[in-house]
Amino acid sequence: MDITYALAQIYGLAFIVIGFSVLQKRFINDVIAAIAGNAAVLWLGGFFAFILGLISLELYSTWSADWRVALTIIGWLSLLKGLTLLFFPRGTLKTYRALGSSMTMVTGIIALVVGLWLAYVGFGF
Repeated sequence: MDITYALAQIYGLAFIVIGFSVLQKRFINDVIAAIAGNAAVLWLGGFFAFILGLISLELYSTWSADWRVALTIIGWLSLLKGLTLLFFPRGTLKTYRALGSSMTMVTGIIALVVGLWLAYVGFGF
């Protein structure tokens, strides 16, 4: 199996689950508040996002003119999110709070739509 289809399947399913989870508005606001109060969890989130970005880019990083470019973009966004959380944790949380829960809902919907699309492409429906 081509690595791009495997990545699309993995990211697709993960984004679907994350998208539905984030749409639980009260719960996700509680999670963000809990993370904001725990520097270790915030650091670990940044570390894992950074590592996921590195792994993703090592497996596939090509600026192509087809759907596969989404995998490269996801890898770079994950890497940048990880670095941002590792080096500017408080500023990142301040930005999250300033954007508010409405932006969180938009993010959840985007994750869900992208996840459905990647699963569609990855599984070859």
